[in-house]
Amino acid sequence: MLGSNLLLASLALGLASAGLLQEVPAKASTGLLAKRAGEGPNCNGPNDRGCWRSPSPAEPTGFNIDTDSETVWPSNVAQGQTTTTYTLTVAEKTLAPDGDGKLMQVINGVYPGPVIEANWGDVLVIDVVNNLTNNGTSMHWHGVIQANSTTQDGVNGITECPIEPGATRRYTFIATQHGTSWYHSHYSGQYGDGVAGTIKINGPASMKYDEDLGTFPITDWYTDNSYLAGFKSEQGGPPRAKGALINGKMKSAPGPNGKGAYEDVKIEKGKTYRLRLINTSVDMMYKVSLDNHRFSVIAADFVPIKPWNTTWLFMAIGQRYDVVFTANQTSDRYWFRVEVPPGKLCGNNAMSLGAGQHSIFAIFSYLNAPKPNDEPTSKSQETYTVECADEKGMIPVTEKNVTNIFDFKGDATDKMNLVQGTRDKHGRRINSWTINDKEIDIQWENPTLEYLLNNDLPTIQNRPGSNIYTLKEANQFYYWVIQNTGANPHPIHLHGHDFFILGQQADSTFTAAMTNTLQFTNPLRRDVAMLPPKGYLAIAIYTNNPGVWLMHCHIAWHVSQGLGVQFVERPDEILRDQHVGLEAMNSSCAAWDKWYAGTQFKQPDSGLRLF
Repeated sequence: MLGSNLLLASLALGLASAGLLQEVPAKASTGLLAKRAGEGPNCNGPNDRGCWRSPSPAEPTGFNIDTDSETVWPSNVAQGQTTTTYTLTVAEKTLAPDGDGKLMQVINGVYPGPVIEANWGDVLVIDVVNNLTNNGTSMHWHGVIQANSTTQDGVNGITECPIEPGATRRYTFIATQHGTSWYHSHYSGQYGDGVAGTIKINGPASMKYDEDLGTFPITDWYTDNSYLAGFKSEQGGPPRAKGALINGKMKSAPGPNGKGAYEDVKIEKGKTYRLRLINTSVDMMYKVSLDNHRFSVIAADFVPIKPWNTTWLFMAIGQRYDVVFTANQTSDRYWFRVEVPPGKLCGNNAMSLGAGQHSIFAIFSYLNAPKPNDEPTSKSQETYTVECADEKGMIPVTEKNVTNIFDFKGDATDKMNLVQGTRDKHGRRINSWTINDKEIDIQWENPTLEYLLNNDLPTIQNRPGSNIYTLKEANQFYYWVIQNTGANPHPIHLHGHDFFILGQQADSTFTAAMTNTLQFTNPLRRDVAMLPPKGYLAIAIYTNNPGVWLMHCHIAWHVSQGLGVQFVERPDEILRDQHVGLEAMNSSCAAWDKWYAGTQFKQPDSGLRLF
């Protein structure tokens, strides 16, 4: 699928190879250094959102919503490709997103961090500065497939060593996809303490709209800092969230006595809007809706879909939905609702339905609403199902079929058996999660990719805790059934790819006889999918992107306690095509080792904890 245009990406990255994983002098945090307009160079506008760049002599077919962004993307500088540059500085700061002050770890002094915005096909150059006192850091660009640029995936212990305090790392990659996502630290507890922001890659869309309202992240919010919350989760159930934040804000309770503030979005009657929803939570899955308004979903994660209409959406951790809605109601103020479905282990939040309250809100306010300062009085008309399960029936715009040759054997070659248990660590009996009886436990100072670039794959394959699956064949489908033996649902996230979702079913054990029930014709593709309780998730991965790619549960406690695997895809080509990163990686790892040897703050978990 990735074809010859992958070479174009490799060549473009080669121009910036000196910057791959390099340490560069720290500089003042400036955030957004170059911001691009939301419309394409030629043809994208309110009357035609499907077009992006009109045909030209340099680009005879142009670019539009039917362009397969997995195989081709705008790359002609003369036609508008730009290098977009950011500096992201990670540091401690006390903020009060819900009205109560809390010491956080944040980016450029704000939460959420700055929006990374670019146009489809642009080159992104992002310097990450670590100004934390006692912690390393890293930065992962969630859902960005990193076409032929696995060195830029930002996962400490897998694709890099952490960035030590006082140092800066430059990440360089091409925005080969368009749509909505987010970025976050993959260093132990930092993401839950605030080291996260959103990504907006402008491009074509499958439905017309007038204005883009931008990114709209939703996250759970805890009284404890991430390390204490993670420690508690090791021996008990997940800590109960204090509440939730919508675009970094929340009011502790409705009415005049609530502290903090609701996010308040202004809209104009008669206009149609695009809204980019993102679940950036630690442990919460949500149902979201806007009172009296209908959504048309136009993208699931980074995959454009044919408009799919609904009045509410289920959102797993890490998932994104781009939705379009029209402001066609009476000019007033309306609640945007975020609710944790009761039961089914979708999360434990003090502000949601499980506590008998309905208080995770934002406000969408029509211009000229009669009482612009009052809280809305709108009522939800929705009856939610309680399942913690993905939406069904979405159809990708670009049709891709999976070769139907899946011969399910039920062994370690095509089945991943997920089990919860306990183990001893540091004198404590703690929770653990295993896949095929193994838990992932990476080492910050010994990233998997370093072994590959030093032509030493067998050593890392044999190290306990690496949990590696090698995919050697190029441009082939690999099939997996992830079987859940427990009652917890799990949002499974894959780096470096969108997987094909062949089937999902709760309370069911997959067998070979069920292969004919799977969907091989244009199944939904995305990078996060739900593994149902006591059920299965059947996926296919097409090996068109050499690299080392993590697949893990995006519930922070679970990946912290071992729930993940690594795919080493086409290892010989990684060494051949990306060896330029070896010297830079060795240098950055040496700098990390020197700092780490002198600090008392040691790796507390699998090294991949997201909270």
